[in-house]
Amino acid sequence: MSSVATATPANTAYGWMLQPANARAIEPVLAIAGLQYTSGTLRARIGLQAGTFVEANYLGPDAPLRLLHEAWADIQLFDDLSLKAGVFPSHIGNESMISSECRTLTRSLIADFTPYYESGVVLTWTRGIVSLSALALNGWQRIVDDNGHPAFATNVQGRYGVADRISLAARAEYVNDPQNILFPLVGGSSVFSWSAGIDVQAQTAVKFRGEVRHFTSEAQLWKGNTDGDNIVVTLGMSVDLE
Repeated sequence: MSSVATATPANTAYGWMLQPANARAIEPVLAIAGLQYTSGTLRARIGLQAGTFVEANYLGPDAPLRLLHEAWADIQLFDDLSLKAGVFPSHIGNESMISSECRTLTRSLIADFTPYYESGVVLTWTRGIVSLSALALNGWQRIVDDNGHPAFATNVQGRYGVADRISLAARAEYVNDPQNILFPLVGGSSVFSWSAGIDVQAQTAVKFRGEVRHFTSEAQLWKGNTDGDNIVVTLGMSVDLE
């Protein structure tokens, strides 16, 4: 893969993103080789990796382990309940480490600020169209716990089709970052958000979307606005020419 910077010097690593411009270079972005074992209620997988993506993302205490793409075991405790432990891909976002699985060749900005990989334990309950997970992690994009404070998370979302062309969606999320490590909030450290949306597939290639989202926080969420209680209404239309 080769990328060219037009407004900055060649081979520039931006301070706020993990996508440097490597001009006049053809390099492997990510190469993975792995094995998976399945037996009854037990699954296990190990994968090794190399490439420029690995060098850019596995930094600090994780650098000695950068060859490890994943190493996890998953056991089905009951019909609806499973437990996974080890190093595994992130539970957040739809852009993974593997570029061929993403909608675009390069990553979106939001993907650079959410983890591509995690380490810890995940308990998942699934029934029908509903799936809930509780996670105890070493940190945000961490294999090695480097600050002595594990991270806990729980990202709840649901989607339900009420008709052939109409779907409803709902989400609830909570973030608490007391030291403002990931979210540099002014005047607070936590944010709670919920949203409700509707999708209407007008034609095969045209979709109309609407969403109402509510934020609650003691922090200043928007620049110039000291009110931590905000409602955002978003309307959109997408055209798929695939």
